[in-house]
Amino acid sequence: MRWLRQCWSSSITWGLAMSLVIGALVVGVRTKGWLEPLELAAYDLSLAIEPKPSDYAPPITLITITEAGIQRLRHWPLTDAMLATVLQLLLDLSPRVIGFDIYRDLPIPPGHAQFNALVRENRNVVGIMKYGPVAKGGIAPPPVLKESDQIGFSDMVVDADGLVRRGLFFLDDGHTISSSFALVVALRYLEDEGIGLVPDPLVPTSLKIGRTTFPPLEPNDGAYVEADTRGYQFLLDFPHGTFMFPTYTAEDVLDGKIPMEAIRDRIVLLGVVAEGVKDYFWMATHHDGWRVQRVAGVKLHGDMVSQIVHAALLGNPPRRFWDDRGESSWIIGWAALGSVSGLLVGGIWSFIAVAFGGFLLIGTLVLWAFVLGWWLPSVPAMLAWGGALSLMTAYKVNKEKRERQLVERVFSPYVAPEVAQAIWLNCKQLFDRGRLRPQMLVVTVLFCDLEGFTPVAESMDPERLMEWLNAYMDEMTKVIMDHGGVIDDYYGDAIKANFGVPFPRANEMAIRDDAINAVRCAVAMERAMNDMQARWWENQWSALRLRIGICTGSVMAGSLGSAWRLKYTTVGDTVNIAARLESLHKESQASFSGERVCRILIAESTKRYVEGLWSLYDLGEIQVKGKQQVIHAYRVVPSAG
Repeated sequence: MRWLRQCWSSSITWGLAMSLVIGALVVGVRTKGWLEPLELAAYDLSLAIEPKPSDYAPPITLITITEAGIQRLRHWPLTDAMLATVLQLLLDLSPRVIGFDIYRDLPIPPGHAQFNALVRENRNVVGIMKYGPVAKGGIAPPPVLKESDQIGFSDMVVDADGLVRRGLFFLDDGHTISSSFALVVALRYLEDEGIGLVPDPLVPTSLKIGRTTFPPLEPNDGAYVEADTRGYQFLLDFPHGTFMFPTYTAEDVLDGKIPMEAIRDRIVLLGVVAEGVKDYFWMATHHDGWRVQRVAGVKLHGDMVSQIVHAALLGNPPRRFWDDRGESSWIIGWAALGSVSGLLVGGIWSFIAVAFGGFLLIGTLVLWAFVLGWWLPSVPAMLAWGGALSLMTAYKVNKEKRERQLVERVFSPYVAPEVAQAIWLNCKQLFDRGRLRPQMLVVTVLFCDLEGFTPVAESMDPERLMEWLNAYMDEMTKVIMDHGGVIDDYYGDAIKANFGVPFPRANEMAIRDDAINAVRCAVAMERAMNDMQARWWENQWSALRLRIGICTGSVMAGSLGSAWRLKYTTVGDTVNIAARLESLHKESQASFSGERVCRILIAESTKRYVEGLWSLYDLGEIQVKGKQQVIHAYRVVPSAG
């Protein structure tokens, strides 16, 4: 039980407990999905910051139908004849594949036969549909392409915040599997490179296109929590950024203003950008810094096609993720590091610097991993780091406050201000698990007591007695503190003081200084007594004499008492000897020398340090009460000056 209490009271144990609690709390909050919006925003920001290759230009050209174009053609939707004319003019420029992002589920005469013949005869023309039955919002493909491989659905996966971050390869209803428009267009382009879509031989559940394997996105991958990942989804990571593709209008096509090099052997995507058609999606764009903006559907299809083609040709895989155990360990690890760092924080500016440094380190590591193709949880790691650091710092500040209060309660009334400050600055040497640490010290103990105090006290009224006694105590306490002593206790008119506490002395020289300071203090107390005697006679108060006993040696020092009343004290044989020297022959006035008002007796252990500084009268070996062995005592005889 004692071992458990000691462990529980240690800062390291508290740090470990805080790490686990904060880490588990952040993991729990993340599991609920409450951090998903922040993590997805961090993902968008990472895409914007990530360095992009400057030498890659996607082989994609956009042909847009604008509001002005619709006004010029004076018809919307475009008739089959108009659409066939635009497609034929583009085919004349030798594109590798054309994808038209325009629904054509119903004939729009005139020119229906012309349109059907064109798309039937040109396998590199790909149309769109909207997945699902018409009754549930689906839009059928052009009838001429219904059973062909020239059709793909245009459906987009929209996250809870309204942004598109995921692409689709397939959707299925349990009976029919449909391919996405972007996948069909990309595969049609890659056919000439001898690249197709195949199962990965090493991971059969994943699909491989060229040099890259696309594992299916799972519901809890990355920042997602129980996401709807039906079909075959992949994460959009735009390895070259959201590209500004070369763009021309349908009017440019009709007017013959498009250079052949803008079309030849490229992917051409035809779509509508007119505001009235409302074919727009929200996404985070990265070509000119990071911002959220509306993007036309044809442009978004272009970004998806570009990612697939880039990955197939250059081997750029989608982002990878740690499993749940790895991400939880990462989060709890940052909580542990935050707790450890909290133990090192020394003030508000130190806290700010450490906190900022941790956030910067997490951001740097996450971005570095992002460049290498890994998406690590940045927001949860920062929350775990900041939370654990803040709590541990608060715990440390509170603990130090309690320790300072304890130091002030134990020491401040009994030591000089500069000694109290030194004690606080070095208090870590004194405390163990929130309590003053017991320690063996070599100190010099001083006891003093007034001779004949009891008869005088009995003859004085209480108010006058306390005034007289307080005047004496004030004077003696000041003398002790001025000489570096630490008041241990008051016993009525008696005082106990220690020289050499609370910190261990490093060498014999320091122990000698304590002994000398104690004797100097005793001599100064005698001078103070002479001054007080004169005042006492003037006030018609009784004049008393002072006995002092001093001994140097080992003691056990530490706090004694309870939580309600605690004091710092010393115990041991050295203390007993000093007390016995003070009270030696107290019933005999002969123990005082002549007219002196103070008698100073020291033990042999103190004499060896002060010999030669004062005149010493050898009292020989003396039997004192409570000790079987005799002690060698000396009286200090200060000079008359």
